[in-house]
Amino acid sequence: MYALATLAVSVNILVILKLVKGEKLNIFFLIASNIFVLMSDYIAYFIFPAQFIFLVSYKRNLLKKWFLALLTALAAGIWWLPTFLGQLDVGAVASANLPTWKFVAGGFDFKTIPLTFVKFIIGRISLADKVLYAGVLLPVCSIFVYLLYRGIRSADNLSRKLLISWIVIPPLIATIISIWIPVYNYFRVLFILPAFIISVALGIFFFKKKLQYIFLIAVFLIELICSLIYLFNPSFHREDWRGLVNFLETKKTSVILFESSGTLPPFDYYAKERLLAKGALKDFPAKDESDVIDLSELEKDIYLVDYLVEISDPNRLVAKKLDKLGYKQMDIKNFNGVGFVYHYVKNE
Repeated sequence: MYALATLAVSVNILVILKLVKGEKLNIFFLIASNIFVLMSDYIAYFIFPAQFIFLVSYKRNLLKKWFLALLTALAAGIWWLPTFLGQLDVGAVASANLPTWKFVAGGFDFKTIPLTFVKFIIGRISLADKVLYAGVLLPVCSIFVYLLYRGIRSADNLSRKLLISWIVIPPLIATIISIWIPVYNYFRVLFILPAFIISVALGIFFFKKKLQYIFLIAVFLIELICSLIYLFNPSFHREDWRGLVNFLETKKTSVILFESSGTLPPFDYYAKERLLAKGALKDFPAKDESDVIDLSELEKDIYLVDYLVEISDPNRLVAKKLDKLGYKQMDIKNFNGVGFVYHYVKNE
């Protein structure tokens, strides 16, 4: 989804550039590129205020055409409005009723914008030792900040205003909105990454040939090393549902419970109905014991997957009910990104 939004915004910016430069362009292409953005991801909509600010500061006479194209695209995609409003409502309700929801969707935090640009540089890697982490990040980020500054500073007036609007406005809007509705996580504004890369590239080209090669090699090595660390360290990978299913397939006589009202799509994808699994909750989130299904008729061997338990069952009502029914926790296994899996066996 986020890669699609990045492609959509990049195409949209390219069309805007052609329009600003006075190239012969059928307005249909601008409308089509707007629709492409609207159909990708709603966080990508923040590129439109950025474009408005850019046009106000650079070429106001195009505002009428830009507004017309945007309104036409919105009219063409009006069928999506109920779905869009429904998504926003779900986010608002979840934020109001689930205190931990903001950690999943991305709540308001002053560290989010700096973290976004750090992640643009090093990707999804981190270090447990925060002092060492800061010590490594400082020289690495300093190189990119310097190149970013030089790139924007050396760009022509058109490029400078476009790049600043593209990089600054969307995350700023997302941060402000996240005060009320959690929408901002660094990977959700991936569509500003092309502007970041272009600015860094312009920064490299600012220098004479010898320094160009030095900075280019430095940037290449940083990205290569960060990519290799990510690729060869499973702890940085996303949810290990394949590993979970492979493990549970060796326990075929067991029942698998999820802290939700049903099984989860990534589990279903790998399990392909080969495993006996069900949701342990009647309602989401669980508020009292009545929101837990009847567990008395289950097998004596159970595996409880606590994926997102802090949101769905913060009081651990399922585990408490298993304890009441005479189940004893035998062991725990951890799967990266999925969480702990608790093995329960019923006492005879």
